[in-house]
Amino acid sequence: MNVVLDSNIFRSDLLLKSKDIDVLIDYLGKTDSKIILPRIILDEIKGLYLRELNNRIAELNKIVNNINLALTNSETHINIVAIKSDEELAKYEKHILNRLKINEENILPYNNEFLPEIANRAIHRIKPCGDKGQGFRDTLIWLTIKEYCTEFSKKHIAFISLNTEDFANTDKNDLHEVLRAECDATDIKVYYFKSIREFIANHSSKIEFITYDWLAENMSYDLIGEMAKDFMYGKKSGELNYLLERQIESRQLSDYSISSVAPFATTEFFIYEMIDNTLHININVKAELEVQYDSYEEYWNDRYHYFDRFDRSDITYIEVEFYVTMIVKDKAVVDMDILDVYY
Repeated sequence: MNVVLDSNIFRSDLLLKSKDIDVLIDYLGKTDSKIILPRIILDEIKGLYLRELNNRIAELNKIVNNINLALTNSETHINIVAIKSDEELAKYEKHILNRLKINEENILPYNNEFLPEIANRAIHRIKPCGDKGQGFRDTLIWLTIKEYCTEFSKKHIAFISLNTEDFANTDKNDLHEVLRAECDATDIKVYYFKSIREFIANHSSKIEFITYDWLAENMSYDLIGEMAKDFMYGKKSGELNYLLERQIESRQLSDYSISSVAPFATTEFFIYEMIDNTLHININVKAELEVQYDSYEEYWNDRYHYFDRFDRSDITYIEVEFYVTMIVKDKAVVDMDILDVYY
């Protein structure tokens, strides 16, 4: 599940060094999920960093000046190191994007068309605007998230924000009822969490049981072998035909059959959390195809003026990698299919 982090999540951990961030990044990697960053949040984070940096530089200068004033020998005065804030800000932005593995395509731009809706919400005190009409940035973030979910194929996202006053319900454990109703009306899901730790407790625990050992116990290689035969005879018959013809080179392929499919290794897997709480696990499985084939070779007999044909049966082995999807609900496998194959 993709995740949006509000700027207040960064406030206490500007350089993203906490253990919670480490666990979140691990979760994103396991589920092939991404951090989605509205431009307004990125700009706010940069503003927070720049103010904090300038405050610390000012404090440093004050301390150094006070020390120098107490020193009788000017030769022992401390030199103040020049720090260029704009250069450090550019480095900080790069650090944030690299740390969270955010690509440019995952930074959501400002949408000027939201302005009338923001004004309407402020006038009528519609969440996430507050009772006094405040909340321009919160409304902009909310509308950006909604638009993203509407266009995103999976129609859902997790939103982590300390701002329970404007985004959370009375119990502060879910999205505000007004915002939830908006999601229901557009058939999207925004899962609200007030901290990274709360998100991890709800989501990382759902997938921590899925390991290579668990896959080995729950994924039937025999079933994959049977499915793989049907898959190769059906959708990939043309490709298999081409592979065989390339292997026999000068001879002509007349017929073939897959004797067996032997899966032997799971190379990697990714987990996707779906809107119905099922887990879709995409798995790369290496396998060896044993193929029995018939081929023939013809050549012109100049002496007797006819074609000679030589038929031959043989066996060859082709190593492939199947792209398997497994659907898991309540820690039980409910379905499995093959999506593609790579040679």
